[in-house]
Amino acid sequence: MPLLRRKPFVRNKLPEDIDEDEKVFYCELTNEVFRDYEEFCQRVILCNSLVWSCSLTGKPQLTYQEALQSEQAARTSIKSFSKKLVVPVLYLANLSQKTTFGDLAEDVFAFVRERYFIGEKIEFALKDDIWFPGAVVQVLPPSDKEISKYHSANRGAVQKNGGIPTFPSSLYSYKVRRLDKKQNDITLKFGQVRRPKGIYTREKNKLFLKYFSEQKGKTWVVKDRALEKYNIHNIKIGHIFLCKMGPLSPNKKMSASPQKQLTLKKSPRKFNNEPLKSPQKQQLAKKLKDKYKGVSNMKKKDATKNILEQHKYKKGFGD
Repeated sequence: MPLLRRKPFVRNKLPEDIDEDEKVFYCELTNEVFRDYEEFCQRVILCNSLVWSCSLTGKPQLTYQEALQSEQAARTSIKSFSKKLVVPVLYLANLSQKTTFGDLAEDVFAFVRERYFIGEKIEFALKDDIWFPGAVVQVLPPSDKEISKYHSANRGAVQKNGGIPTFPSSLYSYKVRRLDKKQNDITLKFGQVRRPKGIYTREKNKLFLKYFSEQKGKTWVVKDRALEKYNIHNIKIGHIFLCKMGPLSPNKKMSASPQKQLTLKKSPRKFNNEPLKSPQKQQLAKKLKDKYKGVSNMKKKDATKNILEQHKYKKGFGD
């Protein structure tokens, strides 16, 4: 639901005592019914004012219709988020403990963008910059020699995530399984592996985290429903980054069509932000919509004029 002046917008409820034959004014944009003509005019003018913002992207200075379109585009992007990255991103976000959303999103993106996770579909190159479809079956930590060299150059600096030492992404190797033909697993260096273009971007990361996180006190955290749904509290870094995985289907080709995506539950169709309680009300709402539709795409400058022309009563206002 778009935000009105950066605050949640609450639609008017359908009057309980409304009669089927009662003449009312219907605002198609917000799906509201008004008995008072002046209130109806004010609502239409408000919808066409630049006081709305997208609740998912935070984009300001929009009309109500533009904010709805922005939210729809954001939800489409969230649904296209790589399924194999859902748990890693939420797990890392749950560890971040940042006080601003921007810091949270950047913290997660910085770790994920150059690391690949167990089961993730990637592309790999053997030589001559020819890339093949594959999937990560194991993440291999740096060798003792590589670690010693890194410590010497960086005075022992090393980060830890969930108790697992984490070195720069370039030090990790990956055991990869080819997906377009049967072949033994191959161990590859960091530079030989990449994600397909557009699968994971800074903008997609921000939208995904915006949808699944919230601020509690001074800290941004993953929402409880997401923690429970994806069992994040029981995940450890070794489950997604440094361990072996179960068998993949080696003959399964990487399809050009999108992967099976994360599905977001759709809320039931509502009228005035409340579920319709009876078939009679459903029928009444349909009649009202058919009878009084036509104001949804008005421009602010001529909204009042069009309202008078389209919604006046014959007896009350004349032709």
